[in-house]
Amino acid sequence: MLANPVICEREMVLETDTGRYKIGDGVKNYADLAYHGIDGKPSQITEDGFWEIYDPATDVYVKTSHKAVPEDVQVSVKTNNATTYILTFVYAAGTFDTPNLKGQDGATYDDTAVRNALTTLQNQINGLVSGNASVAIESFNEIIAFLANVEDTETLSGIIAGLNQSIANVQAAIPTKTSELQNDDHTVKDADYVHTDNNYSNEEKAKATESLRFKDITVATTLTGLSIANYSIKVTLSAASALSFASTPAEGWECMINIYNSSGLDLNQPLPNASDWLCEDTSMTIPLNGYGEISVRYSFGHYWVITKVYEPSGQHSG
Repeated sequence: MLANPVICEREMVLETDTGRYKIGDGVKNYADLAYHGIDGKPSQITEDGFWEIYDPATDVYVKTSHKAVPEDVQVSVKTNNATTYILTFVYAAGTFDTPNLKGQDGATYDDTAVRNALTTLQNQINGLVSGNASVAIESFNEIIAFLANVEDTETLSGIIAGLNQSIANVQAAIPTKTSELQNDDHTVKDADYVHTDNNYSNEEKAKATESLRFKDITVATTLTGLSIANYSIKVTLSAASALSFASTPAEGWECMINIYNSSGLDLNQPLPNASDWLCEDTSMTIPLNGYGEISVRYSFGHYWVITKVYEPSGQHSG
């Protein structure tokens, strides 16, 4: 090691025997450098970033020419366009512009050759795979996956023959006649089917039940306490009776009551038109062996009643 080396700039050297230290400037040898922190007073840094050392002769700090902190460097973009990209560096010693970073020494940047090469490569690939590279890659991967399970002793023709035989076996096993079905009633059975009597929702059941009202007919000999189960009600009257129902129907319910007069006389049938009944008439006269028709609809909590009378001949009597 040199006895009196040049100390690098801002490098501090501590004397272990005296406790004193020096700071290099990158030029002077160690012996030519001044001590810092003489008499126990440390060096300090000025506001503009230079070292100050204590001078015991004058009892003041003396500013040196050595920077205590790195200099600030600012970088900005000077030019940025399609062909040119230049940066500017600003620091204490001045400014510096970089060369064009999009080309050597400011040469114009041109990627035409690269683009042309890529286009040529794409055209070559499309030519090999009939114009669709992605489909070709997928097909190739499928072939690789298929061949992964093929043994070395197998041939492609043998594999294809085996596949064809398997297909033929399946086709032969498919029944073409009901007599070939393997069950007593010659019908197709689903092995996973589980029978249940509750295949319908409550809403569907209600709709099915409602539809039966128009098919079935209630037969009675009195208009009192009629069932609301069916839409059609057939009544043979030998005497007048008060019209009523056994229970209150649901909103929107309706029925058609057909009456035959078997009393032997013209029958004066009273009609309810008070309380929750809405009817224009208080009674209807059904001729001997004639017919009467009463249409009832339940809505807004009321029974809406419309009547008609027919002669024995079937003509409407008004």
